[in-house]
Amino acid sequence: MKKITINDVLNQVNGIGVSKAEFRKTTGLKSENNQNYSDKIHSFGSKSNFERFLVDITNFAKNSGFQNSVQRLDKINEQIFKNYIKNKIEGGITKKNAFEHNIASSKTFYSA
Repeated sequence: MKKITINDVLNQVNGIGVSKAEFRKTTGLKSENNQNYSDKIHSFGSKSNFERFLVDITNFAKNSGFQNSVQRLDKINEQIFKNYIKNKIEGGITKKNAFEHNIASSKTFYSA
């Protein structure tokens, strides 16, 4: 299996400079409720937030003994993500932040 880094994922989901609305129309990607969606990040602010999420979850995995390298995303699985979210909830994460983490995880795990 190829070692997947944070930069690999950021490059895969980079949609900066592409219209989100146009991308939604042309890709044919549908959500569970049949809405068009984009699996890309279209703003610098979202990219920055997404990068923080990636660093945070890899640091969590490393510090929890799940993996050896902060830059390795290929070792993060559903169990690690569930533990990460549980840790965030216990730490007082807001519903909005939990939702954003869920979106970020879907971009991470479906892009990798």
